[in-house]
Amino acid sequence: MKESQKPLNGAYITENELKHRRKDVTSLKTNIIAQFREPTYEVCGLNCAEHRFCVAFNYKENSEGNEWNCQLTNTTQHKFDNNAIKKKRVWTFIKDNVDRSQVASCRGEVNECQNGATMIWDPDKPFNCLCKKGYEGKICQNGN
Repeated sequence: MKESQKPLNGAYITENELKHRRKDVTSLKTNIIAQFREPTYEVCGLNCAEHRFCVAFNYKENSEGNEWNCQLTNTTQHKFDNNAIKKKRVWTFIKDNVDRSQVASCRGEVNECQNGATMIWDPDKPFNCLCKKGYEGKICQNGN
């Protein structure tokens, strides 16, 4: 084990990955793009990596019956209820750290950016476009 790694559920994660976690939060109430029941947070994270607009996920380690324990979201800007009773603050919110351009390319997804622009994945929103010289706009649709 490297010095910069810590054990978590039998897996080793880096200090940098820990910075993208927020423990003891409540379940998401808004901006949920999918929910699953998964055995580990790693599998939940893989679901996020495979969903083109997922930038973070919320995982609950101990769930009962068929209840969801993996929530995917398209934003990192959530307001959690810090006044909720401890019994409800059992989720861990994790910002996904995956290069979406690689996933999109493998899946043959279309680049929404126009005029030869490059799609850039952003952790705070689904994507941005890096426009070529002479173009501007959300998807580089306007010529200068």
